[in-house]
Amino acid sequence: MADAVVDLARSRLDAGDLPRQGGERPHLTLIAELSTLRLEPGSPLAQLDWGPLVTGETARRIAGDASVTPVLEDSNREILHVGRRSRTLRTPLRRALHLRDRHCKGPGCTMPALQCEPHHRVHWIDGGPDELANLTLYCRFHHGLLHPENARYRENGGRTGAVQNRAP
Repeated sequence: MADAVVDLARSRLDAGDLPRQGGERPHLTLIAELSTLRLEPGSPLAQLDWGPLVTGETARRIAGDASVTPVLEDSNREILHVGRRSRTLRTPLRRALHLRDRHCKGPGCTMPALQCEPHHRVHWIDGGPDELANLTLYCRFHHGLLHPENARYRENGGRTGAVQNRAP
């Protein structure tokens, strides 16, 4: 059922007709130091704008196909500079990826390209280029298998009621 809720939210966001707040469509703000995104030992956890902390691996996954706005702060957390927002994957590149892969590249999976997520073989924060040769399409299930930080959800995390990924 959780997968269905995610699908509903994505289709609603993709429709592009949601109301604006503060001049922007609904969005998620992730606050992370560069060291966190680079998975440097001892780096702090990233934070979602409503408070929850997430690991560097989760932050990297969230930022993998997003609009990114770099913000430079000083040691007192005073904002020194706000950069321009840019997509990690430009629309023409995403189209080319869909045309090349056609569907999820997980073993035996036929999930259509429009329902898949791009996976960077070498993550962009580690210097991996946003180039077709560095990208592969995977459905949410198979993409999740490539990210072991999410295994606790797939394995039920030892809790009842935890969300589990299911094969498409």
